[in-house]
Amino acid sequence: MTTKEDCLQRDIQDPLRDLRDEFNLPVDTIYLDGNSLGVMPRAAPGRVAQVVAQEWGTDLIQSWNKHG
Repeated sequence: MTTKEDCLQRDIQDPLRDLRDEFNLPVDTIYLDGNSLGVMPRAAPGRVAQVVAQEWGTDLIQSWNKHG
């Protein structure tokens, strides 16, 4: 039987563990919903603001070529 301690030990050894810090996930939350947008990356609000203000707001149609 897998115990809580087994799971905690596996989590410590997980090579992807540090990626958790890149997402805006509440403390003590395990989010397994694969049927949604998922957990928001911490970088998303800044990137969205940049796209709206610069790429859409200022560069308009030029953004297709200018920003890829």
